Amino acid sequence: MRGMIHDTFIEMIDRKIIWMYLIVTLIALAIIFSASSLSAKIEINGQMQDDPFGNIIEPAAIKGIGSHLSFMIFLAVFASAGLMPNMLIRGRSEYYLSKPLSRTSLYLNKFISIWIVYGGMTVVCGLISYVALYIFHDFFSTTVFYLFVFCLLEFIVWLSITLFAGIVFGSTALSMMTAFLVYILQSIFKYHDTFGEIVNSKIMQNIADGLYYIFPKISEVSDIAENLALDKNINDWMPLWSTLLFSVVLIGVTIFLFNKKDY
Repeated sequence: MRGMIHDTFIEMIDRKIIWMYLIVTLIALAIIFSASSLSAKIEINGQMQDDPFGNIIEPAAIKGIGSHLSFMIFLAVFASAGLMPNMLIRGRSEYYLSKPLSRTSLYLNKFISIWIVYGGMTVVCGLISYVALYIFHDFFSTTVFYLFVFCLLEFIVWLSITLFAGIVFGSTALSMMTAFLVYILQSIFKYHDTFGEIVNSKIMQNIADGLYYIFPKISEVSDIAENLALDKNINDWMPLWSTLLFSVVLIGVTIFLFNKKDY
């Protein structure tokens, strides 16, 4: 496991992926610094008074950190989509599959290595933005760490999808396309309640409802994370547990197919 984590990290360095993380984080820091130049005081009736809009700082900061983390996860998903197909190409697959390691262990080790390396970089970049918000805007909140926990959970879901496609299709492009297709479909099925009114068909409504519960609901999971960060009550946890269940099932299916596939 330690060796595969090291290899994944070195591979990220060699592919210059770390520079993209750095650039995005520097842009986030520039935005935070620029916003700090705005005065926190306004003049009312000739006197300087506290900014009446100061209460938007916390939700704006949480929204900003959430957006930064989501974009970093987006980069991590597409940057890591080709790692499994590249590992299993002809000439390289023999090297890994010949090791005294079961295919299940090989898959799980690769999965965890990608999650630790790319997820860890995402968390580090997010923490840098959080520290900058504290320095320049005096923003501090313990609940903001829900965003970090949930972004790592979302990355698990995305990895289960890209690694599934990588093993089934053996193609980096198809891994990326599968992730993008799932993102589009889960965004569409989010509005499954109104689908029946549009098509005026009970059958189609039932199909849309079924697909909604089957597919991951990553955008709704992000909404849950943001509400927790804002210390709001969560009335419906179904998007979270059903999305994690989807990921667990897909990981199991991927391991089964990987063990059956001939290389």
